[in-house]
Amino acid sequence: MNLFICVDMNISSVAIDTNFPVGGCLPKQPTGALQLLTKHPQYDGRQVTIAILDTSIDPLATGLQKTSTGKVKIIDLRDSTGSGDVDISTIVKATSNDNEDDQLIQSLSGRKLKIPSNWENPSGDYHLGIKSLNQIIPNSAFDRLTQERREKLFDPEHRLALAKAQRRLDEHINKFPTPNEEQKLIREEFQSFVDALKEIEKKYNDPGPFLDCIVWNDGEKWIACIDTSEQGELDQCKCLTNYFDSHEFSTFSAIDMVTYSIQIHHEINILEIVVAGASHGTHVAAISAAYFGDSCEENGIAPGAQLLSINIGDHRFSTMETIPAIVRAIKYCIDYKVDIINYSYGEDYQFPNSGRVQELMNEAVEKYGIIFVSSAGNSGPALSTAGAPGATCTNLIGVGAYITPEMQIAEYALRESTGCTTPFPWSSRGPCSDGWLGVCISAPGAAITSVPQFTLCQRQQKNGTSMSSPNATGCIALLVSALKQEEIEYTPSLIRCALMNTAQKIEDEFSVGAGLLQIHKALDYIRSLAKPSLLTKIQLNITGG
Repeated sequence: MNLFICVDMNISSVAIDTNFPVGGCLPKQPTGALQLLTKHPQYDGRQVTIAILDTSIDPLATGLQKTSTGKVKIIDLRDSTGSGDVDISTIVKATSNDNEDDQLIQSLSGRKLKIPSNWENPSGDYHLGIKSLNQIIPNSAFDRLTQERREKLFDPEHRLALAKAQRRLDEHINKFPTPNEEQKLIREEFQSFVDALKEIEKKYNDPGPFLDCIVWNDGEKWIACIDTSEQGELDQCKCLTNYFDSHEFSTFSAIDMVTYSIQIHHEINILEIVVAGASHGTHVAAISAAYFGDSCEENGIAPGAQLLSINIGDHRFSTMETIPAIVRAIKYCIDYKVDIINYSYGEDYQFPNSGRVQELMNEAVEKYGIIFVSSAGNSGPALSTAGAPGATCTNLIGVGAYITPEMQIAEYALRESTGCTTPFPWSSRGPCSDGWLGVCISAPGAAITSVPQFTLCQRQQKNGTSMSSPNATGCIALLVSALKQEEIEYTPSLIRCALMNTAQKIEDEFSVGAGLLQIHKALDYIRSLAKPSLLTKIQLNITGG
């Protein structure tokens, strides 16, 4: 029985809500950023460089290609963890094929690599290395890749072999229903083939591709090529040089959609492959500075700012940060002379404001004038749950997370908002164990914005103080951009003082610190000072006898 129902619906009579709070997807109005940009659109972060110390940024993610002034958005991509390093100390020369004019190299994987005729190599030396793809790409992308490899490479051949073995066993059973001793032995052998093939299917484990890496000097610069074809067909693979020089990158395959760039350290025979190990860093970067177009509500807080991406999330430890990675990252920030650092990472601590890492963070602020912004942690709502280093390091601006009524509707689909701005319950609270306030200021702690291509989507919603920190970082970039263009000298201490003195006060300072960030008022505050550059931090050390 077939049942057909015809419904005559007048679409024009359907009520459409045109008042969706798009601004709640990446909040700018609650912090005063929208007000500042509306009044001074040129103070959009231009002349400011933000270092994102995170899981690296995907240069293919939407909104992260250019600034509002047309400059390249990501000035460099670096990996301070060492997880993408490849030893290229093996040096060989190409040899000619006996029957053809092709130049070939015996790679470390055992493959024969065919050198394209358009490659220039005056010395003839090729540095070889090999890298397991599983060591550098995100687990979700690797699982998708190995699933595709299984379905295309293993399953068809395995099913054919199993069907053939099973058919041979069945034919023997039908032919010899009462087998003699010799026939029993043959049948056991046929059965063992079937059992072995079934066991292979159960224990199938694909380690993934192993990629050959070739590095050489063309007489002007160092170049690297990664054999993503896995067949030695190097003419199908993209040749890259250092990202800082070329701003070029590639993807391993159309299946995994993972982008990579390279840094060649020829003096120590290391090829550094830089990959976004998770979506976290790209999302953080987009909150701070994504640019989709003029007057676009999807823009990050400071669309005119440029970014320095430094991966501190070691893929070998599930993107956990390590002390050597942080130390190297801070050195990179000093070398590149960045204006602001965003650090949306953190851990529990035993001793606040101590240890080598926090010493270097304080030094970056005090000696090199870098504004250091970090997440306060996501371990609330209990008191003294603030994490390190954001809430424990003296010179860092630790940022708590709050939610506005517009965010409740836009990001959490509440039919009716609570009507009030409130700290997220999970946002860590102060004070620290040494009496330090912990949370310095608070900013919106959620956003819907860009994520890497390997996630197979353009945008995602994420929340946490990892999101409030880049929101505050973007706001500070607007402030620094304004001060530079107005030729007003500043120090990190002045910036911190202005933020805390102009924040919107809310009772419960252990939750929100000095209050909710108001960046437009912070600019007016600094303008009002007669000699703002004279304001600096004074630290007292009190010891008992």
